[in-house]
Amino acid sequence: EFYQEVNKDKLITDYDEQLKAVDENENNFLLCINPSLEVQKLAVTQNGYSVQYIKNPSLEVQKLAVTQNGYSVQYIKNPSLEVQKLAVTQNGHSIQDIKNPCLEVQKLAVQQNGLSIRFIKNPCLEVQKLAVCCYGNSVQFIKNPCLEVQKLAVQQNGLSIRYIKNPCLESQILAVQCNIIHVLWIKNIHEDLMLLYKMEKSK
Repeated sequence: EFYQEVNKDKLITDYDEQLKAVDENENNFLLCINPSLEVQKLAVTQNGYSVQYIKNPSLEVQKLAVTQNGYSVQYIKNPSLEVQKLAVTQNGHSIQDIKNPCLEVQKLAVQQNGLSIRFIKNPCLEVQKLAVCCYGNSVQFIKNPCLEVQKLAVQQNGLSIRYIKNPCLESQILAVQCNIIHVLWIKNIHEDLMLLYKMEKSK
């Protein structure tokens, strides 16, 4: 409203002119008075954040917005499950803007980006496993990962061992099997593995 007040001499009321203006520049949407559904759809298709300027956007507009930019879900009041799923599928990190996401949404988020687990409060084992299988380094955001999660993480990325405090022997072995140099990243390394590293280094 403030933007329109400042630019009141540039406001666009004609439907065809609105379409043309928004098509030329997404920012022109702010100059549109009572934009039609088609104009709204064009705006959010170009920039999902435009949904914040639409009063009571339709479900169709909401879906187009989060499909273009998952983060735009933050501007949608009480997004439906369908909209939430589309948002995290586009960008897993958008789950941080979803209040109390269900398990299905959590799973989609970490599958899109394993690191999005950092925004999930007390993720269950299933979500933890999905996250590290997609991106091993996401283990850094899992408090006290169990043996299974540790192993999955280092299998996906041997270097993820550096984020595990007191890794179990099996995880250490898996990391070293990926690359002997990973020994240098293991906290509280098993003495036999360190001996192996020294032997390999001396060759």
